[in-house]
Amino acid sequence: MTKTVQFEKPAKMPKKVLKNIETLKKMKDEDIDYSDIPPLDKSQLELMAKVVKERKERMPSITLRIPANVLDRYKELGKGYTNVMSHILCKYIQE
Repeated sequence: MTKTVQFEKPAKMPKKVLKNIETLKKMKDEDIDYSDIPPLDKSQLELMAKVVKERKERMPSITLRIPANVLDRYKELGKGYTNVMSHILCKYIQE
């Protein structure tokens, strides 16, 4: 089964990365070396699907006031920093 992967080009990306993406776009499935990857059985794949479904659960959007320096530190993590904040709050409340 052949699948197509769509790459979106961000505003700023190094030329080396763009070249690698173009190379990957042209690569055929037969050219991929899977020798260093252990095979997955059906139960492992089902578990992965469950994790993806659980993570896609919609969460309410809220407004939260936090100190600017705290927000800046999270933003340094890059894209997905709000997910990190959410994960830390969940872990804290569970303890």
